[in-house]
Amino acid sequence: MEVLDQQSFLELKRAALTRRAQKFINWLSRPEYGQYLDVESPHKLSKTIEIICSTLDRSFEENDWKPFERDFMKAKAVVDDYVKTEGELKANFYSALEMVNEVLSRYMEFLNHPDKILASKG
Repeated sequence: MEVLDQQSFLELKRAALTRRAQKFINWLSRPEYGQYLDVESPHKLSKTIEIICSTLDRSFEENDWKPFERDFMKAKAVVDDYVKTEGELKANFYSALEMVNEVLSRYMEFLNHPDKILASKG
């Protein structure tokens, strides 16, 4: 059995985390998650944000994760905000979706810094 050196381990971990983030990005580009189809669309986006947060929370130490979590929760608050009209619901959905995509983009940039991956959970 081959033992991986630290650098090889970090490269494998970075690749796995990048694949996971890309999976979320792809998920959000699908019509059932990334387009407002009906009044259930915001609920689906809210649940997707919860899944993203839960998954990433298990991947990084708290200090590295907190800025991402805070921004994902801001997007969740936007999509979960009570509004009176479907037009407002749709506007909030697209605003939150844009926020989530921006945070995922920053997360992908974060993964490109080897020193950040060192602090991640094993």
